[in-house]
Amino acid sequence: DRVAISGHLNDGNGSNSGHVRVYNAFSVKISGNAGFRMMSTPVASGTYTDLLSELWTQGMTGSDAAEASGDNVWTWTLGSGGAGSWSVATNLGSNMTAGAGILVYAFADNNNDGTDDLPVTLSVSGTENSGDVRYPALGTIENTRFGFAGNPYYSTIDFDDIAKSYISNTVYVYDDAKSGGAGYISWNGSSGDVTNGLIAPFQGFVVTASGGAGYITIQEADKSSSAGTFYRTLDGANEGSSYLEFTTADGGYSKSWFSFRQDGEVGQDDRDANRLMPLMASSRLVSLTHNGENSLDINNVPFDHEGMISIPLDVMSLSLEDNNYVTGTSEVSMSWNLDNLPDHIDLTMVDNLTGEMVYLNNEMSHTF
Repeated sequence: DRVAISGHLNDGNGSNSGHVRVYNAFSVKISGNAGFRMMSTPVASGTYTDLLSELWTQGMTGSDAAEASGDNVWTWTLGSGGAGSWSVATNLGSNMTAGAGILVYAFADNNNDGTDDLPVTLSVSGTENSGDVRYPALGTIENTRFGFAGNPYYSTIDFDDIAKSYISNTVYVYDDAKSGGAGYISWNGSSGDVTNGLIAPFQGFVVTASGGAGYITIQEADKSSSAGTFYRTLDGANEGSSYLEFTTADGGYSKSWFSFRQDGEVGQDDRDANRLMPLMASSRLVSLTHNGENSLDINNVPFDHEGMISIPLDVMSLSLEDNNYVTGTSEVSMSWNLDNLPDHIDLTMVDNLTGEMVYLNNEMSHTF
């Protein structure tokens, strides 16, 4: 992505002193199938057109087909007394906002010639954002409501290091290539499928306000010093994690996480990650744990607790019929990973239909 070009004997800094300029192209590959991508910009004053020129866009000023119906680029409007909403990016010649996310539906055919073109590489040029980047740039996210932020740098950032003011420690990223169908993955500081809370360049992510009107401040110090595949041991001795995996013969897949932390609660707490609905409905297998009213992707519970904690678990085979989800019957294979389960914790599953008890610490799998 970088090229250095010399000007031999250039006199700009003294007679025959020579000159070198280094040019940097910030790029990201869009691969896989057509679907939603949550994105962001790493450069200052870049336009939507700069970023999306290699993708097909429609329905907006400056798009490939401004007259077409069905817009495919959106931003997030924060809720005021409501949850918030998606808003069309009406003019692709407008500047993108550093630290704010962009939702794009990427068509497989990026020039409308009837042939699929993915993967494609998107690139932007300009000066990388620097210094502190606040999201939202103006105002705050109402308590319990969602915000849609984005990595403002061309380096991976660590969500755990981001300065948070009344913001939950849980982050969500939309993964169009997730096993079992496109949907959100999450991270709460200990557990989840957003690997160690690392947010890649060009990646948009979802945050929630917790305890008050919230905002985040992303700083250059939040950039990760590592590259490639990231692995990190748990931050402290008094925490752990485990997960359950569910599969069906027809490709259904779902995963449910548990984290065990000193700040964990038997009920709802700041590190519980909700199970969010996908952006596009499709038939799927879904596993859910519950902490009362909320259905969870990650259930954060106490590391130390006297006695037993009972956690409701649902696994549903959902089919899409006339835009409604309908539950069905399917044989499900269940497995689990207890590599990071604290030694003093035992997990037992009770089948409420048959009364069967499965001791997860002593067995490897179960079918129901």
